Amino acid sequence: MNNTQRSFRHIGIGLLSGICLLGPCRQASAATSTGTTTLSVTIPPFAILYYPTSIAMTLKDKSVAGGVDTAQSLTYDESTDAVSAVISPGSAPSNSATITLPNVWAVRGLSTGGNATVAISSTASTLTNTGGGTISIGTLKVNNTAGSATVALSGMTAVTGSVGMNIDMSNATKSGTFTGGSYTLTMTVN
Repeated sequence: MNNTQRSFRHIGIGLLSGICLLGPCRQASAATSTGTTTLSVTIPPFAILYYPTSIAMTLKDKSVAGGVDTAQSLTYDESTDAVSAVISPGSAPSNSATITLPNVWAVRGLSTGGNATVAISSTASTLTNTGGGTISIGTLKVNNTAGSATVALSGMTAVTGSVGMNIDMSNATKSGTFTGGSYTLTMTVN
């Protein structure tokens, strides 16, 4: 096929297309076909535990009180992954206090059973002041339960929880910052 024949072929196709636009053209009737496809999605179990790498508590005047002291303000610093907590005064001065830190951990995820168990354990229960004295961490709690607590998972919606602890300040001989205490949170999906 030479170039002239190709040109005439393109002109012919163009004319035929133009004629259909200007006048009635009959198109072959199209057949309609439908089909249904079923879908399935498998989501593997997954769980994410969020927690700060450090918590700095400041006890206000007279907060070395008996009874239960709850953090009145929590401030999270994303750049250092740290929480600062201010503990308000309790009722009467004492060498021990029970402290609750709300919303200091969270879980997200899905599991076959729909639940996650968050356990807490002490990894260092003594805090020391370089100027003198110690503070001891006693019973640790998750959501007001000693040892562990089970929460319902809500997919990607975070479920938050608290950490509670008893602190014994009877060996704190000076004011200042006491450091060296730590705990570990462990999450198991079920």
